[in-house]
Amino acid sequence: MPSSSNQIDALAATAALMERWNRECYQGSATPIDILKSLCEIVEQQTEAYFKTDPDPFDDRHPGRADPNCTLGHVLKMILKNDDFIRSISHTYLSRDQSDLNVITCRVLLNLMPGLEASAVFKDETSSVNKFFRWAEGRNDQLKSYSIGILSYIMECQENASVYKEQNHKLVPILMRQLHSIIDERKKSSSKTNRPFSQFASSSENAGAVVMDTGDIQTNTHGSALPDHVLADSTSKGAGGEFSNSSWQEMEPLYIQSYQIYPVTPEVQQRLILSYLTPMGEYQELLPEVFQNRAMDIVFHYLDYQKNCDVRLGFAAVRYLASLLCHKKFGIEFINNGGLGKFLSVPRPSLAATGLSLSLYYLAFFEDTMERVCMQSTELLTELLNIILWLLECSHQSGRMHAVMFLSNALAFKAVLTIFDEMDGLRKLYNVLSTSQLLNCEAGTEFTDDQMYVFRQGIRHVAFALKKYYESHACIMADTIRQSVVAHHDRDSPSAELSPYKIMKSSVAEDLALLLECMQKKYWKPAVVFRNLNGVELFLKAITLIADMPAYNGKAESVRWLLDTLAVCSVYPQIQLELCKTVDLPDHFPDRLSSPAISIILAMADTDILCDAEVQKSALNIIINLVCAPSDKPPGSSVHRRGRSNSATQSPFLQSLWDAFRQNNGIMVLLKLLGIQAPLTGADAIRALACQALVGLSRSDGMCQIMSKLPLFNNGQLQVLMKEPVLQDKRYEQLKFCKYASQLIEQVCGRPQNLATDTSLEHIRKAEVVAQTKIIYKEKELLQLIHDHLQQKGLDKAAAALQKEANLPVKSCLVVAPPTTSQFFESPVSQHGLQLSSPGAMKPIGTPGTPGSSAGTSLSKSTPISQSSLRFHIKSSPFTSQIYDSPRVSGSAKHLRAKQDIRSLSCNISAKKTTLSAVTDASESMNLDKIITSYFRKQHALCKNPVVTCPPFSLYEPHVCPEPARKNVAPANLTARVLKHQAHQNYGGYDGVAMNRKYKYSRFKPIKTYKDVEKGSLYTCCTFSACEQWLMLGTDSGDLKLYNVQAGEEAETYNCHNSAITHAEPSQVCLSYC
Repeated sequence: MPSSSNQIDALAATAALMERWNRECYQGSATPIDILKSLCEIVEQQTEAYFKTDPDPFDDRHPGRADPNCTLGHVLKMILKNDDFIRSISHTYLSRDQSDLNVITCRVLLNLMPGLEASAVFKDETSSVNKFFRWAEGRNDQLKSYSIGILSYIMECQENASVYKEQNHKLVPILMRQLHSIIDERKKSSSKTNRPFSQFASSSENAGAVVMDTGDIQTNTHGSALPDHVLADSTSKGAGGEFSNSSWQEMEPLYIQSYQIYPVTPEVQQRLILSYLTPMGEYQELLPEVFQNRAMDIVFHYLDYQKNCDVRLGFAAVRYLASLLCHKKFGIEFINNGGLGKFLSVPRPSLAATGLSLSLYYLAFFEDTMERVCMQSTELLTELLNIILWLLECSHQSGRMHAVMFLSNALAFKAVLTIFDEMDGLRKLYNVLSTSQLLNCEAGTEFTDDQMYVFRQGIRHVAFALKKYYESHACIMADTIRQSVVAHHDRDSPSAELSPYKIMKSSVAEDLALLLECMQKKYWKPAVVFRNLNGVELFLKAITLIADMPAYNGKAESVRWLLDTLAVCSVYPQIQLELCKTVDLPDHFPDRLSSPAISIILAMADTDILCDAEVQKSALNIIINLVCAPSDKPPGSSVHRRGRSNSATQSPFLQSLWDAFRQNNGIMVLLKLLGIQAPLTGADAIRALACQALVGLSRSDGMCQIMSKLPLFNNGQLQVLMKEPVLQDKRYEQLKFCKYASQLIEQVCGRPQNLATDTSLEHIRKAEVVAQTKIIYKEKELLQLIHDHLQQKGLDKAAAALQKEANLPVKSCLVVAPPTTSQFFESPVSQHGLQLSSPGAMKPIGTPGTPGSSAGTSLSKSTPISQSSLRFHIKSSPFTSQIYDSPRVSGSAKHLRAKQDIRSLSCNISAKKTTLSAVTDASESMNLDKIITSYFRKQHALCKNPVVTCPPFSLYEPHVCPEPARKNVAPANLTARVLKHQAHQNYGGYDGVAMNRKYKYSRFKPIKTYKDVEKGSLYTCCTFSACEQWLMLGTDSGDLKLYNVQAGEEAETYNCHNSAITHAEPSQVCLSYC
């Protein structure tokens, strides 16, 4: 921190210079060069002092905001508040054709850029910006370098970059070639100055050289990432040790180095060029220039600290690399060319090492690049994780957050997760959250808005990273359990393990449901470590603190991700016990020093504190894991007549969870959530989760006795809620709610609820897929159908008008054919004429030109319908499958059984009216489009395996969704199947035998051979006639033989040529031959 006297002197000198400029230059006619030089010296001196405090290198805020006590911020504010001065240096002085004035003006502008809004200052200054582009290509090194530096600030605004797109396209390759030329010149000069055995010239002076940590190597004087002369300068006091090697005065030049723009040295030129290329690297249009001008070689040169000893220049190169890694193609090329190994040579701690954090985050952003990272050697991955863990403990907030965001994407890969656990990474990631100033401040501590933003975003990123960590471990544990079950039942079947190089994708809800059932007697290390780190108390403290804050962007996400992490950990019994204990609250709540953990979870599930549907669902997931934990009652234990387990046989562990939940009014919170109406989009899912939790509680006699006295069950209120969803689009959630509500009624009231809600999870999944499907059909087919209908009714004029307006074909080529067995399921017809139709098929009995077609479409004489109506038939698989699969019986028995099945089917359909109404909901205002859409939706609902994304439906062809592919299905390609057979048994996978058999018999195709009976010539070519009824064969003697394709006999022979006919083609008029 600068002393107060130096700060006063700098501010006084700045005020005097500004006053002198107003007096002599703005109001007078004196030249401003001397005043501008003095201003530059003051600003550059204060800028150097500011960077010596080691600020965050990614902090682009005004220095006065980043550090309110720094002198640079006050100096910039004093200068920038003079609008006349800013207008003069941004326009007036630049328009004068004076080289010295232009140079000093650009230097002043570049010094003031950290406090200027470049997008606002140069928004209308097109002439000034064009001059910067022209000077950037000029020969004056000072004017050129300063112009490039100013353009780097201007082009950070995307609007400015798009306005000056052509100039940027022209300037970028020029600057890249200039960097290559500077690098080549430095290489030549260094090769001339190197002498044999020069490294032994000052060995005694460098005996106490600094040892730096660069990850995989220990760097000293002769094996350092920095040149020997730099290290020698830092330890010039000798080995006597007047200064320690860890002294900041000695290490500062190595880690931060000097920030200067005057005089313009080659290092300054390179740094300013890289600062301009950084915002340009993000644009896809300039990516070809990047590859063509070998930008990767430039970055590799600056990352090699045997060749580049300027750490600040290395930081500029790393920032440029980060902008290039926004492109997946460049990231893949960077990894393939060994770019990850270059990271290991960057010294730590240093400014460039902090800059690596952003590059590593962009590498992990794309799944393809991260897969290639995981395919590297274990040693390289270990060193990269070592850099990440070092960044988690570095002094810069941006470096820590970039490392956390890297882990958020990388921990979904098993290879990274394994090494991360071996290096105790969870503890270091946990420490980032536990050491947050926001969670450890005393009551009454005030932070600025910028500090609050940084602290909140830090908690948000760490919460998401921890969520990904535990979800990945849950996926691995669930996969291990599934493999053990498969191996126990079928030892011969191959087990597909999770690939360490692929991202782990699974359903978190399914994994947690499996772990909740199987985790009672298993050891899960991630949950044990979480408990040992006192994670439950820390997370609940953070949740309470964040929820009590005023609304801000990302508040709900932070709370939800913390709750999601607790939901994953709460499947472990020890964590469940921790959630039943009392936790200490932050000092911000003096009226409550502690609170039960379960009460905080219930408060998040309620809508009084934080009304967010996702937060409520996350809290309800924790509650479900607590109250729905599996019971470990011994086999043969007594069961009540109502169908629920006797609470006396339940374990004390489960009983303690229920008691803790009841003591904190958990039942009332869940009952309140059953009638929730807002938020509208999440109300149905919240009701389903609350009802599921109540089902888990109903296993206790005490809970059942409490709930049985409530009006919700006595007055039929729950049945009313089951009638329709809050939002009509949420049918899937409504079906789940009805499923759990039926179970709850049966548990509490002791009688089964005989409603149309006894559906399986597979039916629920299918209903969800059908509800989400967007029906798209060919409208022209509909118009054609209307046109044919009008013609059948004799409305020829209306049909002609429709044909002309809709541009329909003159003669319809689409004919509605009667359905066949191969197209539809065959419909059995009873002796009395009642027909069970095929699923989703519209069955016209007559076609144009057939008797009965004009009478409309009808199913039977006993079931007449109107001529213009569309009949929809729905098949219930349990009953119709009995009809199809029934063995042959006598006629009377078969007739009686068919009548019973049809009667049962009718009763079942009427009983399931509620469920079917959700699928076949008739609109109030019906039109043809809605009828067709409803028809297709019914047809789609009867698919065996419906999918959400479907091709356009057709009115003339039946709709069938494709069958899903199995996990271990054999490849369709024969070569791939044979190769896979070497590693997998069963002929390369599922259906391998059938595919091989199909391939064998597909080779036996019927062929017909044509031979020359006379055996006097050879056939040289062949072709079919235009009508495809004749086969023409050319011979080597020049004859053309004509064969009848159907009979296979020779019809005619034509002598067409004196030599062999090598090619023949059919024509409508004649034969062309050669």
